[in-house]
Amino acid sequence: MRSKRQMVGFAASARGADKTRDNLWNRELDMYAAARRQGIEPDGTGMAKIQFALDQSEKHGMAYGRDFQVAPDGKGGYDAVSHDMVKKVTAEIDKSSDMQMIRDTAKGIL
Repeated sequence: MRSKRQMVGFAASARGADKTRDNLWNRELDMYAAARRQGIEPDGTGMAKIQFALDQSEKHGMAYGRDFQVAPDGKGGYDAVSHDMVKKVTAEIDKSSDMQMIRDTAKGIL
């Protein structure tokens, strides 16, 4: 006898997912892959972290994660810190063990 109410189910529902959550998951992964193709390295695969990396890259004109990272500026915003700047400060730190000299050097470089 033929069933009159044939239904097609979502295959991933067996592991607790629904189609909406699966679509969100795929959209996040696609957005992450697009950012990586542009050279941007987000801090994670979540939508907020990807969007933050894209916004910062647009704002500073460099690829977030590859060319620079950000540090909180204490005023609710962020300052860009390039990897070259970090290397210069680290090189000065390696040369000296006097903390005051390191702070003064970092202020001069930054």
